[in-house]
Amino acid sequence: MFRLLKSNWGLVCAIVVATAFLAEWALRLLAPQPLIHTLVRHDPLLGARGVPFGQVSIVRPDGGRHTVRLNAMGFRMREELSRSNDRHRILVYGGGAIFSAHLPIHQTVFGLLKNAIEAKTRSFQLVNAAISGHSIQSTRLLMMEQIPDLQPRALVYVFDAGTFARTLVSSDRSAVGELRFDKNGHPMLVDPSRSPQFEYLERVRESLDWLHRHSQLTTLIITRAGQLIDWARALLGEDTAEIRLAELPRMAGESADIKETMYLSELHFLRMARIANASTVPLLVAWLPAPRELVDGSGNSSMVEILQSYRQMLRRLANGHRNFTFWDSVVAARAPPDSDRLFESRGFGAGKLNADGSRWFANLAAPAIIEFLHSATDGTR
Repeated sequence: MFRLLKSNWGLVCAIVVATAFLAEWALRLLAPQPLIHTLVRHDPLLGARGVPFGQVSIVRPDGGRHTVRLNAMGFRMREELSRSNDRHRILVYGGGAIFSAHLPIHQTVFGLLKNAIEAKTRSFQLVNAAISGHSIQSTRLLMMEQIPDLQPRALVYVFDAGTFARTLVSSDRSAVGELRFDKNGHPMLVDPSRSPQFEYLERVRESLDWLHRHSQLTTLIITRAGQLIDWARALLGEDTAEIRLAELPRMAGESADIKETMYLSELHFLRMARIANASTVPLLVAWLPAPRELVDGSGNSSMVEILQSYRQMLRRLANGHRNFTFWDSVVAARAPPDSDRLFESRGFGAGKLNADGSRWFANLAAPAIIEFLHSATDGTR
């Protein structure tokens, strides 16, 4: 059998390729997949970067449909970036929480904030610099790249505490990078670099990324593989995330993994504060609460205690750096609504704010952001 296959190797390859094409065609016709990765391309430094003029059609769990479109610079917004001196560019970051591909643009936090703020101050142009999947590290690197290029008047970073909580639970270090020590024993962050030694691997990665962005069959295989892994974990015992949440120490300092992840993320925010000071471009970090923080009687939750200590860290940074401001939505939301009504429970947007949640957060955050922007731009109207 092996000899037969070997002698007809070309025929075997042709059959495999033809089968793949037929499966791709049938999938597009009978069960189309949302090619969300069409909107981003692989970047060795940032991990992902928006594709100029990228667009994809999304079918929501409620049966509705909307199209996600990116502009010429790969930003999710209807208008193009204004280079006019009469407009003050405000770069808004926040990863998937601000990109919000699962919602029409007018229902997202960014869309609601943009309409509310620009209606009051026409000289402001809010720019959606958020990229789906970006972490603290990739957001900081993107800030460093865009400040000299786009010359914004201010920066707003909506920090998604829910995503960060999941990072703590999963011990995923990719979101915060790697910690090393210099010759003097001082801790230092290690950022990705474009190494010529790995150029071949980057080419392979780009090819696979192209398949992921254009092939519905590849997307389906990756989705099903993830579901299979989750099923295997559930088969081996209870839900891993719930076990880890229940066993989290009451204070983050009791866990080496959690302590290191929090320390690394603190270093990233410290770098952001220093970037804001050096560039004289003010930065506002707005806290998007995790669902757990909005639950009544959650004060004894280990995760809530850890996130509370994290908010305290951000307050300390804000007090110690002139161009770094922190807005705490948990304190501002004195009577938070039912969190179950604010977050998506199914679909690829699960865990993110739904339309009601986006409206709630945008209404809560808008006054603080407007006050910050007027202060940052000397009250320009």
